[in-house]
Amino acid sequence: MFILTNSDLKITIFTQLNTCFIFIYCVIYDMININITQAKYVLGDEVMNSLEFAIKMELDGEKYYKEQAEINKENSLNTVFLLLAKDEAIHAEILKSKFNGTSYALTENDTLAESKNIFQGIGDFKNKIKCEPNQLDLYREALDKEKHSIDLYEKLLSEAVDENEKALYEYLIKQEKEHFVILEEFVLRVNRPDEWIESAEFGVRQDY
Repeated sequence: MFILTNSDLKITIFTQLNTCFIFIYCVIYDMININITQAKYVLGDEVMNSLEFAIKMELDGEKYYKEQAEINKENSLNTVFLLLAKDEAIHAEILKSKFNGTSYALTENDTLAESKNIFQGIGDFKNKIKCEPNQLDLYREALDKEKHSIDLYEKLLSEAVDENEKALYEYLIKQEKEHFVILEEFVLRVNRPDEWIESAEFGVRQDY
């Protein structure tokens, strides 16, 4: 008959506890070590991860800017909104490539510089730009959406470990911040047309 000594019993208990602790550690590690791209977002009945959510945001942005381009087809802002729509479409395609594991290129653009030139050439902003009663609220909503995009990409950047991922999110953050500046300039010019006809420098703000 096999009899366990106190020493054998201690070893057996220690081994079992150690195995249990390792198992618990692995479960917890798997739970907290989820890549941010697997975080879930719920839109209505649809559940999507961060990349899918970002793609949807970019496509929604493209649609919105195309709608604004149509509203402003008779003035210079048409060009600005088309530039913004093009950027969002490019961002969506880049993110789709990232999601599908295919190659993509991070190409810089001149949207901010071109928009600056357009704004400076408009002159009497309020009289030349078509602004329907609810348009200003829509532009403010667009500002909020750009801010949400920036926040998401900054979060993705903070969780990225791969240098290519970091470069991607830094690129998107930079471009979305430029979009934010453009929209903010537009909102301020509509709100304070007399003060911004001769704006000293695009994107420079006073505190109000």
